[in-house]
Amino acid sequence: MSDVIIAGPDQANLGDIMSVLDKNGEKYERVDTELVDPEFYERTFDEYPAVIISRFNEGDLASVKAMQSIRQNSPFVQCVFVTEQDLSSSILTLLFNEGAFGVLREPINENRCWRLVKQAIKRSKWDLDSMVCNAELKKVNEKLRKRIEQAENRVARSQILMDRFERLVNFLLTEKHFKPSSVRVLIVSHTLYQRNLAEEELGAIGFTVKSTDTAKGTLELVKSYRPHIIISDLELDDMNGVELSKAVKEDTVNDHVFFIITTATPEKMDYILSPDTMADDCVIKPSDAHKYYSMTSRVALGLLNI
Repeated sequence: MSDVIIAGPDQANLGDIMSVLDKNGEKYERVDTELVDPEFYERTFDEYPAVIISRFNEGDLASVKAMQSIRQNSPFVQCVFVTEQDLSSSILTLLFNEGAFGVLREPINENRCWRLVKQAIKRSKWDLDSMVCNAELKKVNEKLRKRIEQAENRVARSQILMDRFERLVNFLLTEKHFKPSSVRVLIVSHTLYQRNLAEEELGAIGFTVKSTDTAKGTLELVKSYRPHIIISDLELDDMNGVELSKAVKEDTVNDHVFFIITTATPEKMDYILSPDTMADDCVIKPSDAHKYYSMTSRVALGLLNI
């Protein structure tokens, strides 16, 4: 598409404008419909031009509305009007306030006409570049805002963890009659290997451990087994770990339960620990016994809820 569109039927007599553009080697497209005609949009605006040149008559408010519609959708499009009359100051004010780039008075002055069209094309491309840059800056700013928010959340969670670990150490040093076997842990995982690994590692510490592979089984065991600590996969067959934590803790009888969700994807931690979930902690799922120290230490935080 050309940068310039000249809009109007043949009787609109815009030949002088075309002569100026031809003389200066500026390509343009001639559209034989008025700016206000629906056919104008259908024929022209698969891709917006830089400048639209159209005739304007005193009191032609339909052209003003058409210009408003065009610039609302594409603010970079510049509209230049041609008139054989001296327009009143009120009409000129209206045109420029609503976004017209310029008005050419007939008879056409070639130098002024060409200078105005060049300036309109330049302004259109500058505005379009600014829109693209602003859109890109908004995306960058949004990404930075999210990263800052995530970093702040992680710092806050780190401080919470440090406070909990300090309280845990104090608990273990001062609780003379504490027995690990009195701590009931429930493992929820659809993977047999993960259930066996968790039972072995946590059982070796002395905790009483049971396991299940479904959310439904968890809700049944919560009533009979009454666990102090639940360790659940994020992904389960019948509901996810976040939904399960809500289902468990919405019952005030179980609000003391320390609920840990495990995931293999670090990027999901922010979602799991967002304020609208009821998970107490999130741990990256350990792949083998040698990497279980983080899990056992985080599980131990649940002792503070007993």
